Amino acid sequence: MGTLWGLLLELRGSLRTKKFWAIVVILAILYVPWIYILKRMAVGGEVLNQKVIISGLLSFAEGSGIIMLSILALLLGASAINSEIEKGTLKIVMSQPLRRIEYLLGKFLAHTVTIGIALGFSVLFLFVGFLYIGVPLSKGLVGDVLLLTILLLLTMVQLLAIGYLLSTLIRSPGTSLGLSLLVFFLIIFVIPGLVTFFAFTHSSSSSTNGKLVGPSQLENEYRTKYLFFDPIAQIKVTTSDMTKTIYVQKRITAVFNQSVSPVYVNGSVMGIPLKGEGTQHLVKPLNAKVLVKKVHYCSYSGESSSTYRNGLYFYNITECMPEEIYEGLLYSISVHKINVALLFAMTLIYFGAAVLLFQRKELR
Repeated sequence: MGTLWGLLLELRGSLRTKKFWAIVVILAILYVPWIYILKRMAVGGEVLNQKVIISGLLSFAEGSGIIMLSILALLLGASAINSEIEKGTLKIVMSQPLRRIEYLLGKFLAHTVTIGIALGFSVLFLFVGFLYIGVPLSKGLVGDVLLLTILLLLTMVQLLAIGYLLSTLIRSPGTSLGLSLLVFFLIIFVIPGLVTFFAFTHSSSSSTNGKLVGPSQLENEYRTKYLFFDPIAQIKVTTSDMTKTIYVQKRITAVFNQSVSPVYVNGSVMGIPLKGEGTQHLVKPLNAKVLVKKVHYCSYSGESSSTYRNGLYFYNITECMPEEIYEGLLYSISVHKINVALLFAMTLIYFGAAVLLFQRKELR
């Protein structure tokens, strides 16, 4: 009962603050150029495919959206406790038959709902933009947007918990707000930038199971291992594998009556003559077979061989190329379950530490 009372009391106050509505207005303004860019990306009036839409969504969410909501979460948390102590209102509230943990939990839930409402406005602006552009709201697209919204909310809640921890550690609201902005700058720009630098400098010398590890994969490993405390780093890793790379091997066997350079055109094997001038045209083979199959991995792009016998040219060509297949956000989450677990675990740790400190804190 005390938690509910604290929630309703704090929620009314949070939704009336200028910083909340300033964040919402700025988010709305930032969506305008993003929607314009997506509109321009549609070629010849065609509707953008889901891969382009989600890529644009993630680019925006990890940019302007995450930055603005992170500022809101940290500012709400960093002044949650110490400002109440400084004004003397906390002492009055705690004179009521209300336990400290009930008050803190109600306040934390109210701020969580406040961030969720701001995030809801962001999603609303997004869907309005989709409708304006003419993008069909498919079941897969709506599902990915909702999953991303949940991940963003979990990320912001962890930042809110960090703010609460600062608010219980530091008595001065001004100092805790300044430190929260420093924390924001470090976890958004400085530390991830250093991790990215080390990943790119070490990627060429790292390998897993005998295979070279690319900079993106190594960067995800470093973020998981060394930035477990950073919710922004964890959500970036969680959303990094919405596409899956598969390897397609193509074996071509063709017989021509002249020397050619075989090519694969619209599902058929053709050839460009290698001799003579004015003969650069495609010719049909006397016989051709094409075998296409998916393979686990291939370290080459192609190899070929040719033989000449009985007046005929026999060509054997093997190609293996990577292809990107859109799998969606649920697939990416399934690949990076440990990062989602880290988001939950570190939120509990940060908020738990804030609760312990608040229980022992003097209210004078």
